[in-house]
Amino acid sequence: MKRHLIQCINCPEEWKRQIRATGSEGRNTQNKENENPLEPNVPSENAQNSTDLPQTPLSDGIKENLHTLLAKAVYVTGTPLSMVEHPLWINFFEKLQPQYKLPSRKTISTTILEKTYNSMHRELKEDLMTQKCLHLLLDGWSNYRNEEVTIVENAVKEKILENVDQRIQMCLKPIHYAAYLLDPAEQGAELDQNQN
Repeated sequence: MKRHLIQCINCPEEWKRQIRATGSEGRNTQNKENENPLEPNVPSENAQNSTDLPQTPLSDGIKENLHTLLAKAVYVTGTPLSMVEHPLWINFFEKLQPQYKLPSRKTISTTILEKTYNSMHRELKEDLMTQKCLHLLLDGWSNYRNEEVTIVENAVKEKILENVDQRIQMCLKPIHYAAYLLDPAEQGAELDQNQN
């Protein structure tokens, strides 16, 4: 391969120089780290492994928080739930934090999913109920009779209707005021409360 690259007219001269420079050594030391990305790197003697550090047990609160963060990352990114049972991921998390044990696939798909969903739903609902103005984008679909279908929760529906009414009132005032400003006969006139 080296001989071909050195003789090839399409090979850049810079590459040819690098190949010639490393000819006797066998491999370029710059690329030594990238020899085989699937094989683990052997740490130097001075490197400190996470298993060498003092082991402090994780509290239940920290474990639950880590489970929730992992679950959210899996759900949001669409990562397969089988990830938590793959040996490479298990090995990665053991090296990263030896005291942390990954939850099972079943735990992520049942218990943690339900807790995460309820928590996110509660946060969104509380946030929605405190808003004075609402910009809503709905994604609907149609049924087999080609009728539009959109599902909205009752509590949210009431808040939406209330916000729509407020928005209508807010929008009507500027329209009337603008019409009076544009009418030459009314320029400079003050609007009374009924006209606002």
